[in-house]
Amino acid sequence: MACMSCHNASAPVSAGKATLTVLDGRPAAELMDSLRSLRDGKRPATLMPQLLKGYREDELQRIAAYFAAQPQPSASSR
Repeated sequence: MACMSCHNASAPVSAGKATLTVLDGRPAAELMDSLRSLRDGKRPATLMPQLLKGYREDELQRIAAYFAAQPQPSASSR
């Protein structure tokens, strides 16, 4: 999944950087709200609206469910 490149706690680009949100262990409903807002242009961002506009609702739900099921990273790896 392409999301893992930036939004996984162990991704090199995310390690120790507060600018990229780690999605692991976040509530699915919260993730869905964010994904929809980004996809629909209701939340300002540079890259994510372009990436998400091709995703259907069921695909976003699977992405949210996957990340929600992952263990939350420890505070030191966020």
